[in-house]
Amino acid sequence: MKAKVAQTRYTDVSVLSKGTPDAFYLATNRETGDTVWLQELDLRRMARNKWAQYSRALSLVTQLAHTNIAALRGCTLDEEQAVLLLEYECCSGIPLSDFLLVRALEGSPLPEETIWEVVVQIVSALAYLHSPFNEVALFVYGSLYPSSIYISETGHIKLLATPLVYFALELPRLTCTCLACNANAFATRAGLSAYLAPELVSGGKFTTAVDIWGLGCLIVELCTLVIPNFVASELEEAPVVDLSYSGSLSSLIQVCLQPDPTGRPTASDILVFPRANSAMWTIARGASNFPETSGYQCSFSADLSLASERQDLDTDREANHEETAMATILLPHHLSYDISTDGIEGSSYQGRGSITSEIAVHVENPPTSLSCNTLRRSLSTTNLQDDAEITYLLAAIDHDNEEEVIRYLDALSERGAATAAINTAIASKAYTILPLLCERLVQDRLKCELVLKVGEETRLSTPLFMAAKTNNVKQVMATVKEYAQKLVTNRTALMAAVESGYTDVARLLLCEMGICNRDGITALMLAAERGRLDCAQLLYPEAGHADSAGKTALMRAAERGRLVFVDLLSKELGMQVRYTSKDEPGWTALMYAAANGHTPLLEPLMKIEAKMRDIDGMTALMLAAERGHSQAVNLLFRQEAGLQNTYGVTALMLAAKAGHEATVKILARSEAGMHVGRNFSTLTGECAGWTALAFAAAEGWPACVRILHRLEAGVRTAQGELPIDLSRRGLARIGDSELEHLATKRKCYQECIDILAGR
Repeated sequence: MKAKVAQTRYTDVSVLSKGTPDAFYLATNRETGDTVWLQELDLRRMARNKWAQYSRALSLVTQLAHTNIAALRGCTLDEEQAVLLLEYECCSGIPLSDFLLVRALEGSPLPEETIWEVVVQIVSALAYLHSPFNEVALFVYGSLYPSSIYISETGHIKLLATPLVYFALELPRLTCTCLACNANAFATRAGLSAYLAPELVSGGKFTTAVDIWGLGCLIVELCTLVIPNFVASELEEAPVVDLSYSGSLSSLIQVCLQPDPTGRPTASDILVFPRANSAMWTIARGASNFPETSGYQCSFSADLSLASERQDLDTDREANHEETAMATILLPHHLSYDISTDGIEGSSYQGRGSITSEIAVHVENPPTSLSCNTLRRSLSTTNLQDDAEITYLLAAIDHDNEEEVIRYLDALSERGAATAAINTAIASKAYTILPLLCERLVQDRLKCELVLKVGEETRLSTPLFMAAKTNNVKQVMATVKEYAQKLVTNRTALMAAVESGYTDVARLLLCEMGICNRDGITALMLAAERGRLDCAQLLYPEAGHADSAGKTALMRAAERGRLVFVDLLSKELGMQVRYTSKDEPGWTALMYAAANGHTPLLEPLMKIEAKMRDIDGMTALMLAAERGHSQAVNLLFRQEAGLQNTYGVTALMLAAKAGHEATVKILARSEAGMHVGRNFSTLTGECAGWTALAFAAAEGWPACVRILHRLEAGVRTAQGELPIDLSRRGLARIGDSELEHLATKRKCYQECIDILAGR
C-alpha cells in the first residue's frame, strides 16, 4: 500500500482488487481488531489544491449512521503519496447480485415476503440519505445496483458506502450533467443500462428520484432474477412486466418506474406503503424467515466467476423470454376480502390503487370464519398469538374501527408493532384512532419510528387550515380527509393548532404527524417552543427528529427552560446540532439549558450529555461560565471542570474574561493554574500561555483579579508578559478619554494594577 499510515494502523493487509483506478484491500485494524476494507483513492488525477477539500467532504460521509448503510469509518490524507486512505466497515455476507445469481441457477424464485424485507431495508437507507434532516446533508446514492448491496445470512441488507464517497467527491467539482455522464458510462459498461434513469440519459437533473428509478429496476430483478433489459430513455410511460406476485408489489414497481421523475414517490412515501410497513414490523421483531446464504461464495474473485455465469444465464433467459422478460408490469390488483372477528363482522376492504391506501398487513388467506378468540385458543405458540393480535389491530386501524383498536391496544408493546400501527393510521388518516395510539405510546414509552416528509406546498389557505387556526372542531372533522398534509405559509394545519394550543383540534389532525415544513420543523418542535405539553404528548411519535440545522424539540424546550418536556423527549438526549449549522453548531440540549441559566433542567440532562462538546470544543460548563450563570456552574463543574476547548481556554478563563466574580469563585478551586497551551498559539494568537488571571487583568476586572491573584500571580504568558503588563496595556488603550463609561473602566484598570502590584 502507498499510504504510510497503513503500515502502523493495519495488519494482515491483502489485496482485493487493483483493476480499478483505486486499489481495495482487506485488513485488520490494529486498535479495534476489526476486519475492514481499505481503499486508496488516487489523487493524482485530481487538482492538488482540492485535496484538502476532498478530505473534508469525506469526513461528512463518516458521520452518516444507518443500520442498512456500511459505514465509512475514517479518511486519512497522505499528501506525500497523493492518496486518500479510506476505511470501510467490512460487510458480512455476499453481494446481492451473487445471491440472485445463485437463486436463478437453482431456478428458485424469491418468496414475496423476502422481496419486501429486502426492499424495505433498502428504502429505509434511501429515506435516511434523501432526508435533508439527517446528521449531515442530503445524499443521492446514485448506484443502486445489486452489486453495490450486500446481504447477510440472516437477510440483513447493507448498501456499500463507495457510491456515497464518489457522490461527496464529485458534487463540489462536477455539474449534474457530468454526474449523469459518469453514471451513464458505468451503467453501460456493467450491462445495467435499464437501471439508468431516463432523465440522466437526456442530461436531466441528478436528484433523489434517480434512486427511486433504480429501486424499481432492482425490485424487477428480485422478482424475475434477470437483469431488466428495457431501454429507459425510450419509455413514454412506466413499463409493464408480467409478475407472478401480488398487486401490491406490481403497484410499487409501477410508480417507481415512472419516466417523469416528478411522478415517482419519495423513499419516505414508500415506507408507509402497507406491505413495506408490514415488512418493517417483521424485521423489527426478528421474525424474518430468510433463505439461506451461508453456502454462497463471498470474495472479489468469486464475483468474477459468478459474473460470467450470470452473463450466460441472462443470455439464455433473454432468448427464451424475448416478449416478456422485462416488458410489462401489471397494473395494481384490487384486493378484496372479508375479515370476520369478534368485532369486525363481515367488513370488507377494496384496494383503492393508491400506495398508501391498502391494508397495512398483507393477508394472503385471511381468516373468514375464526374469531380472534377462537384463533387465540387454536394457536400453539405465544409468537403466533401475538402476530394474530397485531394483524387484527392493524386491520382495525385501517378500517377506522375504534372499538377493535381499543381491544387490541396491548399488542403495541410487541417489537415493531408501534411503528407499524402509527404509520398505518397516518396513511389511512384515521383521525379518531391516532389519539388512542399516541396516548398509549406515551404511557408505555414505546419506541416508534417516523420518517419525516416535507408537506405539499399550496399557495392558497385551505378550509382545514382556517378551521385549525380558528379552533373550529366541526369544520376540521369535515375537511381533514381532503386537505391534510399540506403546507400553508410553511405550516401544516396541525402546526397552526399546536401554536395556538388548540389541543382538541390537534387530536383530530394527528394524521399530519411526520410532516415537516421546508426547514424540517415539526409540530412537536413547535409544541416544545410554545410550552404546549398536552399537544406534545399527542405528538410523541415525532420525537427523535431534528430540523435542517439539527435542532431538536428537546433543545427548543431546554432553551426555554421547560423542565416538564425533558422526560417526554428523553429519546433525543445526546443529539447535537449539525456541525455545518450557522447557529450553535454541535450544541446539545444541556448546552442550551446551561447557556440560558435554566438550572433545574441540568440534572436530568447531565446524565447523558455531560462532557459533550460543540464544534469549538465548548462544554455546557464553559457556556454557563461565559454568561455568568453561577448556579448552573455550581452544578456542572463537578463533572466538567478542568476541560479546555479547541483553543485551550477553560471555563474559568471565560468567566474571568467576562468579569463574572461569583462564577470565578466557584471555578478557581478546580481550574486555577491552567493556561492556554503553546500548541494553540496559531489559533489564539497572543493569548498563548495566558491564565485566567491574565484574561481578567487584560479586561480590567478587579474583583476577579483579587480572587485569582493569590493563585496565579507571577505566571507569564508565552510572550513573557505578566498580568500587570496586560492591565497597563488596557489602561493605555483608554487614554485620557472623559467619556463616562471609559472613565469607569480606567478606574477598574488602575485598581487591577494596584492589586497586582501589591499596593
